[in-house]
Amino acid sequence: WTAFCSHPLYGLLSGGGCQVDVFLLLSGFLLALKHTAADGGSPSPPLTLGGVAVGALRRACRLWPVLLFVAFLQQVVLGEAHAGVWPVAQVLGFVNNYFDVRAYGTFTLTVAWSVCVDFQAGVLLTLLLAVLRGAFKGKDGAYRGAAKACLAALFVGSFVVRALLQHPTRYSIIRLGEHTHFSDALTASSHDWIEENYGYTMPVSERNAAAVGDASINRYATYTHDYLNRLYLPTHARYGPMALGALLAFLLPPGSIGSGTAPSSAAKAAPVAWWKHVMRGWALLSAAGVLCMALMPPPAPGQADAVPAEAHAFMTTALRNMFAAATAVFLYSALVPAGYGAHSKWLRGFLSWRGFAPIARLSYAINMVHFRVLMELAYRPPRPLLALLASATSSSSLLPSLPSPYDGFAAVGALYVVGMAASAAIAWVFCNACEDPIRKLLETLFMLRPGGVGVKKNKKA
Repeated sequence: WTAFCSHPLYGLLSGGGCQVDVFLLLSGFLLALKHTAADGGSPSPPLTLGGVAVGALRRACRLWPVLLFVAFLQQVVLGEAHAGVWPVAQVLGFVNNYFDVRAYGTFTLTVAWSVCVDFQAGVLLTLLLAVLRGAFKGKDGAYRGAAKACLAALFVGSFVVRALLQHPTRYSIIRLGEHTHFSDALTASSHDWIEENYGYTMPVSERNAAAVGDASINRYATYTHDYLNRLYLPTHARYGPMALGALLAFLLPPGSIGSGTAPSSAAKAAPVAWWKHVMRGWALLSAAGVLCMALMPPPAPGQADAVPAEAHAFMTTALRNMFAAATAVFLYSALVPAGYGAHSKWLRGFLSWRGFAPIARLSYAINMVHFRVLMELAYRPPRPLLALLASATSSSSLLPSLPSPYDGFAAVGALYVVGMAASAAIAWVFCNACEDPIRKLLETLFMLRPGGVGVKKNKKA
């Protein structure tokens, strides 16, 4: 596993771990889009508190089917029923990201933390926009201006929050990367469960004398536990990309999406402002910088001590938000209509490819099942992928030596390709056979289907 995580192909494909931030950016954008005129029409009617509640319930009904499926896999299929129903209740209530991962985390359900961040931040952003719509009723220009100011302040504030939470000796991405072996990030009970469930004893670099039950197996597991609970899982530490995505929706001119209003002749004739060149260049450098850092091998144990505190602070505070901001610049260039200076024809054409649609439909379910799929492929006997990982060579160079066809790129690529294919197959079966019926059933139970009581009472909202 250390060789696997040290390989440059793993670093490139993992993207520095910023994929979740891109998903949160897109979620915030789509959530706020219906409260703007970017689709060519008028903003949606002013929201009431009842309307916000109904919207949240509709969102929950969209998310619950996959979560129920994953909970079924945990409790019935994948041997984690010993965790009890409390983790399931936390996930279905969209609050598991605020419970101690060491006490309540499971290999199957903890991956749903990002769904909880998405749901919580989505409700809060919708409440904010509802308040602004009510305060500036009938004044669309003032409403848009206030929304932009509030969302920009929230995004900047997310840097401040992360800066206050980070610490170079305990809560740092760099220090967390010192030891990448999966087994060194687990509790003693997790090791016991893997040995019992898979018949496999995971090696550890060191072991605490009192490593029993939910105690950390070693000091690296303590670093992981502290970082997860403080900076990785909580919504207040991860909401920044969603606020930025919502801001992006308000920055788009009316008619940017769909068949709405075309840009004015003045906008078509406007030259490309210098700041747009600067923003594109910054976005490209930021995205490339994150990927280049991902290609670098992780620091060896003890090396983080030599890193300046300022570097710890910058990496932990700004890395994820900067990657999200760079993505937002590219997305703006693709969405803004032709004729505006920031428009990118080739980027708009690429992101408009119809082949992305079926992938997008499966992406949520893939994300929810992929981790356990990878564990099954790596640890379930006869463990062919574990044998490939064991043979992978660790190298500090960008182009490591490949002494045999099964080393290096073959081992890393095998886990990604096979894991992605298996996750996509499971997601496809579930989405086509079960997701829509379960969602419709939930909406009927909560009277959210057309003609239901919940819809009638909140029709104006």
